[in-house]
Amino acid sequence: MTLDEYVSQERGLQSSIAKALNITPVLISQWANGARRVPGERCVAIEEATKGAVTRYDLRPDIFGEPEQAA
Repeated sequence: MTLDEYVSQERGLQSSIAKALNITPVLISQWANGARRVPGERCVAIEEATKGAVTRYDLRPDIFGEPEQAA
C-alpha cells in the first residue's frame, strides 16, 4: 500500500504518523503526494507507525528491494 492510500483511509492518520515520527503533518503530506521522497532512514519508522500497512518495500523499493528479495 502506498503512503497516500494509507493516509487517505481515515481522517487523522497523517497526524498520527507525524506524531510517531516527531515531524510535521506537512512533511507526511509531501511524502504521500510525491512532492518529496521518503528518506530511507524514515522507512522503518513509517512501517512501524502504520503497523505494517505501508512497508519499507512499498516506500523505497530502490533501497529495500521487493519483499520477496528481502526474505
